[in-house]
Amino acid sequence: MKKLLMCVFVGLMAPLAQAQSDARWPAKAIRIVVPFSAGALTDVVARMYSVELSRRLAVPVIVENKPGAGGVIAAQGVERLVYRVGRY
Repeated sequence: MKKLLMCVFVGLMAPLAQAQSDARWPAKAIRIVVPFSAGALTDVVARMYSVELSRRLAVPVIVENKPGAGGVIAAQGVERLVYRVGRY
C-alpha cells in the first residue's frame, strides 16, 4: 500500500519537475488519477491539492477516481493517456 501511494505521489510530482524547462506548460487541464473510490482519504487529499494547483497554475485540475484491481485499472488508464499524448 505504501509503495502504491509513493508511486502515485511520484507520478503526480514528475510533471512539476519538467514544468521549469517547458515554458508553455500547462497548456490544458491537468488530470490527477486516484486509484481509490470517491470519499476515501486519498481522494480528499487529491481534491484539496487540485484546488490549490488550479488556483496557482490558472488551469483546471480534474480528479478522476479509478478504483479496482489494487490500482491496476488506474495505472493502465494513466499509461494509455501518457502514450496517447506521446510524451514518453
